[in-house]
Amino acid sequence: IPPGGRSPSPEPIFDRSGAQVNSREARRRQQLINERAELLESLKPKVPQRCWRKLIVPVDKYPGYNFFGAIIGPRGNAQKRMERESGCKIVIRGKGAIKEGCGRHDGKPIGPEDDEPMHVLIEGPDEETVERGQALVEIVLNPYSEDAVAQKEKQMRELAIINGTLKEEDAALVPVANWGNAAAKGA
Repeated sequence: IPPGGRSPSPEPIFDRSGAQVNSREARRRQQLINERAELLESLKPKVPQRCWRKLIVPVDKYPGYNFFGAIIGPRGNAQKRMERESGCKIVIRGKGAIKEGCGRHDGKPIGPEDDEPMHVLIEGPDEETVERGQALVEIVLNPYSEDAVAQKEKQMRELAIINGTLKEEDAALVPVANWGNAAAKGA
Protein backbone atom coordinates (compact mmCIF):
# COMPACT_ATOMS: atom_id res chain seq x y z
CA ILE A 1 0.00 0.00 0.00
CA PRO A 2 1.50 3.32 -0.96
CA PRO A 3 2.12 5.69 1.99
CA GLY A 4 -0.50 8.15 0.69
CA GLY A 5 -3.18 5.42 0.43
CA ARG A 6 -2.96 4.43 4.05
CA SER A 7 -5.31 5.78 6.68
CA PRO A 8 -3.59 8.02 9.20
CA SER A 9 -2.21 6.14 12.20
CA PRO A 10 -3.55 6.99 15.66
CA GLU A 11 -1.34 8.72 18.16
CA PRO A 12 1.13 6.18 19.55
CA ILE A 13 0.41 4.69 22.97
CA PHE A 14 3.26 3.20 24.98
CA ASP A 15 3.26 0.74 27.85
CA ARG A 16 5.43 1.04 30.99
CA SER A 17 8.42 -0.55 29.34
CA GLY A 18 8.27 1.92 26.48
CA ALA A 19 6.96 -0.45 23.76
CA GLN A 20 4.23 0.88 21.45
CA VAL A 21 0.97 -1.02 22.11
CA ASN A 22 -1.08 0.37 19.23
CA SER A 23 1.27 -0.16 16.31
CA ARG A 24 -0.06 -1.26 12.94
CA GLU A 25 1.04 -4.85 13.65
CA ALA A 26 -0.58 -4.86 17.11
CA ARG A 27 -3.86 -3.50 15.72
CA ARG A 28 -3.85 -6.08 12.90
CA ARG A 29 -3.04 -8.89 15.36
CA GLN A 30 -5.99 -7.81 17.59
CA GLN A 31 -8.29 -7.68 14.54
CA LEU A 32 -7.26 -11.24 13.54
CA ILE A 33 -7.74 -12.50 17.12
CA ASN A 34 -11.27 -11.01 17.17
CA GLU A 35 -12.12 -12.57 13.77
CA ARG A 36 -10.82 -15.94 14.96
CA ALA A 37 -12.93 -15.75 18.13
CA GLU A 38 -16.07 -14.91 16.08
CA LEU A 39 -15.43 -17.82 13.68
CA LEU A 40 -14.88 -20.28 16.51
CA GLU A 41 -18.06 -19.09 18.21
CA SER A 42 -20.04 -19.54 14.97
CA LEU A 43 -18.76 -23.13 14.62
CA LYS A 44 -19.91 -24.20 18.10
CA PRO A 45 -23.13 -26.19 18.04
CA LYS A 46 -26.04 -24.22 19.42
CA VAL A 47 -27.50 -26.01 22.44
CA PRO A 48 -31.23 -25.41 22.57
CA GLN A 49 -32.53 -24.03 25.84
CA ARG A 50 -34.74 -26.64 27.50
CA CYS A 51 -37.89 -25.68 29.37
CA TRP A 52 -38.82 -27.33 32.64
CA ARG A 53 -41.46 -27.25 35.31
CA LYS A 54 -41.55 -28.61 38.86
CA LEU A 55 -44.86 -29.85 40.26
CA ILE A 56 -45.03 -30.51 44.01
CA VAL A 57 -46.65 -33.86 44.83
CA PRO A 58 -49.52 -33.29 47.35
CA VAL A 59 -48.34 -35.92 49.83
CA ASP A 60 -49.58 -33.80 52.78
CA LYS A 61 -53.07 -33.47 51.26
CA TYR A 62 -53.39 -37.23 50.47
CA PRO A 63 -51.12 -38.91 53.06
CA GLY A 64 -51.92 -42.58 52.33
CA TYR A 65 -51.84 -42.38 48.55
CA ASN A 66 -48.95 -43.92 46.60
CA PHE A 67 -48.16 -41.12 44.13
CA PHE A 68 -44.81 -42.66 43.23
CA GLY A 69 -46.49 -45.89 42.08
CA ALA A 70 -49.28 -44.02 40.30
CA ILE A 71 -46.85 -41.87 38.29
CA ILE A 72 -44.43 -44.70 37.47
CA GLY A 73 -47.09 -47.36 36.88
CA PRO A 74 -46.53 -51.07 36.38
CA ARG A 75 -42.92 -51.64 35.26
CA GLY A 76 -42.60 -47.90 34.55
CA ASN A 77 -45.15 -48.09 31.74
CA ALA A 78 -47.27 -45.14 32.91
CA GLN A 79 -44.26 -42.85 33.08
CA LYS A 80 -43.01 -44.04 29.68
CA ARG A 81 -46.47 -43.52 28.18
CA MET A 82 -46.68 -39.96 29.54
CA GLU A 83 -43.19 -39.24 28.22
CA ARG A 84 -44.13 -40.62 24.81
CA GLU A 85 -47.43 -38.72 24.59
CA SER A 86 -45.99 -35.39 25.73
CA GLY A 87 -42.46 -35.54 24.31
CA CYS A 88 -41.04 -34.61 27.74
CA LYS A 89 -38.77 -36.25 30.23
CA ILE A 90 -40.74 -36.88 33.44
CA VAL A 91 -38.80 -37.62 36.63
CA ILE A 92 -39.81 -37.94 40.29
CA ARG A 93 -37.42 -36.28 42.73
CA GLY A 94 -37.35 -35.30 46.38
CA LYS A 95 -38.03 -37.07 49.66
CA GLY A 96 -39.61 -40.48 49.13
CA ALA A 97 -38.44 -40.79 45.53
CA ILE A 98 -35.24 -42.64 46.46
CA LYS A 99 -35.12 -45.65 48.76
CA GLU A 100 -32.87 -45.31 51.80
CA GLY A 101 -29.34 -46.47 51.06
CA CYS A 102 -29.85 -46.45 47.29
CA GLY A 103 -28.59 -43.94 44.74
CA ARG A 104 -30.41 -42.19 41.94
CA HIS A 105 -31.45 -44.20 38.89
CA ASP A 106 -29.61 -41.89 36.49
CA GLY A 107 -26.30 -42.55 38.28
CA LYS A 108 -25.81 -38.95 39.40
CA PRO A 109 -24.89 -38.31 43.03
CA ILE A 110 -27.64 -37.35 45.46
CA GLY A 111 -28.01 -33.57 45.33
CA PRO A 112 -29.89 -30.86 47.21
CA GLU A 113 -33.02 -31.36 45.08
CA ASP A 114 -33.33 -34.83 46.62
CA ASP A 115 -33.90 -33.27 50.07
CA GLU A 116 -36.80 -31.13 48.84
CA PRO A 117 -40.43 -32.30 49.18
CA MET A 118 -41.40 -34.94 46.61
CA HIS A 119 -41.94 -33.32 43.22
CA VAL A 120 -42.24 -34.21 39.55
CA LEU A 121 -39.73 -32.58 37.23
CA ILE A 122 -41.00 -32.18 33.66
CA GLU A 123 -38.38 -31.23 31.09
CA GLY A 124 -38.97 -30.63 27.39
CA PRO A 125 -37.67 -28.80 24.31
CA ASP A 126 -40.33 -26.06 24.38
CA GLU A 127 -43.06 -24.58 26.57
CA GLU A 128 -45.94 -26.25 24.67
CA THR A 129 -44.45 -29.72 25.17
CA VAL A 130 -43.89 -29.08 28.89
CA GLU A 131 -47.53 -27.95 29.25
CA ARG A 132 -48.72 -31.21 27.64
CA GLY A 133 -46.57 -33.17 30.10
CA GLN A 134 -47.86 -31.09 32.99
CA ALA A 135 -51.48 -31.81 32.02
CA LEU A 136 -50.80 -35.57 31.98
CA VAL A 137 -49.02 -35.51 35.36
CA GLU A 138 -51.66 -33.31 37.02
CA ILE A 139 -54.28 -35.98 36.27
CA VAL A 140 -52.31 -38.39 38.47
CA LEU A 141 -51.66 -35.76 41.17
CA ASN A 142 -55.42 -35.42 41.77
CA PRO A 143 -56.06 -39.03 42.84
CA TYR A 144 -59.86 -38.85 43.23
CA SER A 145 -60.68 -37.29 39.85
CA GLU A 146 -62.47 -39.47 37.31
CA ASP A 147 -59.46 -39.44 34.97
CA ALA A 148 -57.10 -40.56 37.74
CA VAL A 149 -59.48 -43.34 38.79
CA ALA A 150 -59.76 -44.53 35.18
CA GLN A 151 -55.98 -44.45 34.84
CA LYS A 152 -55.60 -46.41 38.09
CA GLU A 153 -58.05 -49.03 36.78
CA LYS A 154 -56.06 -49.27 33.56
CA GLN A 155 -52.82 -49.68 35.53
CA MET A 156 -54.29 -52.41 37.73
CA ARG A 157 -55.57 -54.25 34.67
CA GLU A 158 -52.17 -53.88 32.98
CA LEU A 159 -50.43 -55.21 36.09
CA ALA A 160 -52.77 -58.21 36.20
CA ILE A 161 -51.98 -58.94 32.54
CA ILE A 162 -48.24 -58.64 33.19
CA ASN A 163 -48.47 -60.95 36.22
CA GLY A 164 -50.80 -63.36 34.41
CA THR A 165 -53.51 -63.03 37.05
CA LEU A 166 -56.23 -61.35 34.98
CA LYS A 167 -59.45 -63.36 34.89
CA GLU A 168 -61.66 -62.22 32.04
CA GLU A 169 -64.89 -63.17 33.83
CA ASP A 170 -63.82 -61.09 36.88
CA ALA A 171 -62.75 -58.19 34.69
CA ALA A 172 -66.20 -58.12 33.05
CA LEU A 173 -67.95 -58.05 36.44
CA VAL A 174 -65.88 -55.25 38.04
CA PRO A 175 -66.93 -51.90 36.60
CA VAL A 176 -64.57 -48.92 36.57
CA ALA A 177 -66.85 -47.05 38.99
CA ASN A 178 -65.86 -49.39 41.84
CA TRP A 179 -62.34 -48.00 41.83
CA GLY A 180 -63.71 -44.52 42.35
CA ASN A 181 -65.72 -45.71 45.35
CA ALA A 182 -62.71 -47.46 46.82
CA ALA A 183 -60.52 -44.38 46.20
CA ALA A 184 -63.11 -42.11 47.85
CA LYS A 185 -62.98 -44.34 50.93
CA GLY A 186 -59.20 -43.92 51.04
CA ALA A 187 -58.17 -47.34 49.75
